[in-house]
Amino acid sequence: MSRPRSRSRRKREARQAARAARRRLATPEPVAWLDIPVVLRDWREQPAARRQSALARLLGIIAAIVAAGVGILLLVPLLNELFFMARSPVATVDGVVIETGRYAQARDFRRYEVIREINQLAEYRRDGTSTTAAELQAIDGQINEKRLSLASADFQAVEDLVNVTLLGKKALREGVVVTIDDIRAEQEAVLAPLPRPMPGGNGSDISQPAAGSESPAEPLEQRVAALLDDLDMPRDLFDDLMTMRAIERVYLNRAADSVATVQPHVHLKRIVLNDEEEAATYLKRYNAGESWSALTLESLEPEGEESAQSEGVEENPAPSYEADLGFVPRGILEPSLEAAAFSLDVGSVSEPVPTAEGFVILLVAGKVNLRAVSDEHLDQLRRSAVLDFRQELRESGNIEYQLDSDKVEWASRHGLRNIGELDADIPAGGMAR
Repeated sequence: MSRPRSRSRRKREARQAARAARRRLATPEPVAWLDIPVVLRDWREQPAARRQSALARLLGIIAAIVAAGVGILLLVPLLNELFFMARSPVATVDGVVIETGRYAQARDFRRYEVIREINQLAEYRRDGTSTTAAELQAIDGQINEKRLSLASADFQAVEDLVNVTLLGKKALREGVVVTIDDIRAEQEAVLAPLPRPMPGGNGSDISQPAAGSESPAEPLEQRVAALLDDLDMPRDLFDDLMTMRAIERVYLNRAADSVATVQPHVHLKRIVLNDEEEAATYLKRYNAGESWSALTLESLEPEGEESAQSEGVEENPAPSYEADLGFVPRGILEPSLEAAAFSLDVGSVSEPVPTAEGFVILLVAGKVNLRAVSDEHLDQLRRSAVLDFRQELRESGNIEYQLDSDKVEWASRHGLRNIGELDADIPAGGMAR
């Protein structure tokens, strides 16, 4: 027979049962969210105050999620425009990233220089000082060159920064340094007026930066500060560009100075024909005894006209550029022509050599072991040496280009300011910003 429960025990059990009931009410058994009727029934069974509190919390969560989503939608483009795009690469040189932000500034600085030079050339054309056709032609020739440079500024700015990177590494390896005076000379060249083009001038003198003839009144540092303030250009970028230009000039001068001013020469005459069969016929006729000068005159006649071989034709006409190249050193001719020319004896004639102009027959009229290189040929050889240096420089690094139209458009929005406009008298063709 069981003992009756004490009053205290009965009260304790009653309290436990009440607590269990309250827990069941507070934490109902989970139901599937897709079971809508059950969810609604449980919701209605909740006290009104609890339903209002839960609804307020739910609305707050929804509002926070919506606000976060809107914020993300607004923030992502803003971060991309101001942060990520500026740090995206336009090129990579041996693992060194050239960022779009730096490219935008270098691109507009290059545009500023070219636009300024074009406007200066236009002023030279208008001022009435240049009166001869040759002088005007020299100015127009430089204007056309500058316009091409302006049109290619988008890509050329990347090339500038690639060269800056490669030159910096090369100079560091080889211990090449430049002085403050060298850098100041480059700064002066940027600020100085463009020299007036002269007939026959080729701009081949690379020993010194080009500069104007007038001495400015303000100190150089003051003029540089004014320029950077006007363009809103970072000083470190300007200093880097000027330093690298000074270093490049050192290497370009070395390349130019490597060209010997006294070299072996060969005196060449040539006949240029349209096709190989015609060239073979001319060579056969020469070997059969016809004179070189008569064959040369015949080759220069327009088609359909009678041959110039008639009575009264001089046996040795005055040489022209087309027929007589004069004395030529190595490095001037195409490689195929040069190989044939320097391998022949005096008085020998080459087989027809295919070139871009046509099929060429060469006559070696003379050879000299040592002869001073003419100014024209020296300029050509120095230009070739400079091009060879630049090609070797580019081949010394692993370059990967990553410039695209989106980055060019971004650069147009975030580059320098006040880079200038093309003169109204020069059709801009949409190139000036």
